[in-house]
Amino acid sequence: MAGGMVPLFYRHHPFMQSTDLPPVYTKEADLVVRPRISSDDRRQVTDLLEDAGFVLFEAPGYRAQPGTQYFQDQADGAKRLASSYIEFLAPLRGKQKEFIHPQSGLRSQALRYVDLLDHEPLEVDAQSVESPGIDEPCAIRLPHPATFILQKLLARKAGRS
Repeated sequence: MAGGMVPLFYRHHPFMQSTDLPPVYTKEADLVVRPRISSDDRRQVTDLLEDAGFVLFEAPGYRAQPGTQYFQDQADGAKRLASSYIEFLAPLRGKQKEFIHPQSGLRSQALRYVDLLDHEPLEVDAQSVESPGIDEPCAIRLPHPATFILQKLLARKAGRS
């Protein structure tokens, strides 16, 4: 996981539970995926999300290009972007386009330095976090705080160049 919800999950890791700071996070879950997700004997990510009660909201693209895909609770519908959603990110390498297709039907925004987030990740039991309301056993991989900050700084600097 990367993005706005990471600080929420950090608070439930044994090394970071003793903070008095108020939580600062947004309600989107950015999930980092590899540029290609094997579908050998596995269901498509989009099917799994649909089975879990998510619908697809597609943001408009630019000049007939596709926009970002967001997956949000079906209770919010698919006509406008909800305040809570899931978005997929993948590493940008070379001169790739803005989006890549890691699996059929799944469009992922390609960002520079996102692969740093996989270096020595931390794991948190998602059931220990009240806010998202996850009922099934699930380990969430979070970027190490140092690489999380480094990726943000490098991406911001690259965006200015």
